[in-house]
Amino acid sequence: MRWLQGPRHYVDLRCPVGRTAIGGVAALRELTGAHLGRLAGQEGFAGELRREEEVFHWVRDIDLQPTSVHLDQGTLRYDGPLLVEEGVGQAYVEHWQRCDTGPGPCADLRLAHPRTGRRGVVVRVGRHFGYARGRPRDLPPESAGSSLGELLNQNASSRHRQDLVDCEISLGVIDDHGWTITSSSLPFRENQPFGLEWRTDGTVVTADPDPDGRLRQRIWAVLGAAGDVAAWSTEPAAN
Repeated sequence: MRWLQGPRHYVDLRCPVGRTAIGGVAALRELTGAHLGRLAGQEGFAGELRREEEVFHWVRDIDLQPTSVHLDQGTLRYDGPLLVEEGVGQAYVEHWQRCDTGPGPCADLRLAHPRTGRRGVVVRVGRHFGYARGRPRDLPPESAGSSLGELLNQNASSRHRQDLVDCEISLGVIDDHGWTITSSSLPFRENQPFGLEWRTDGTVVTADPDPDGRLRQRIWAVLGAAGDVAAWSTEPAAN
């Protein structure tokens, strides 16, 4: 479990311990049924963190799993070096330990694709970053309360099953070599560079692979930005 929190938005990725590496797969269309079954057990979400008095609400603009019947709400308190999160409306307790994010700006972006409406979130905290993008099409409303595994079992089409997992939640690090994805809900994205460019017209461009693995530019409209704009000084996205 890793949670990266910017001034306003967050990216959260939870890969099960049993999710083994998927070697030899370079693209979404190369994922087999066995691969998809392993990926269905992951959790990952991103969006805005809101506070109302003592209750925090993690709004899930992007969610790897179908919409839950419960809001993601909880209280936060420190217990020594640990941040303790306790659920409101559902019973759970999570203990979070702060990691050293290193020097650098703290900022976040809330994005939308002008044509498809697909949502995106980018967060940077020091030398760590998170990136999330939604599926090409939202899951149907009737899927609420189910699991991604159940949706996979209801679909016979390999292409449709692959599209169901096409929701990226990635975390990475920034060093002298650039921005590199270190963990992702899509394993073929791991150890790959992440490209982002803030253009003078106010749009943001990311370099994302298409389902066949070809790197493409994705141009985003910026719905909201918080923090230091210098955070987005990276290598330009690939053509």
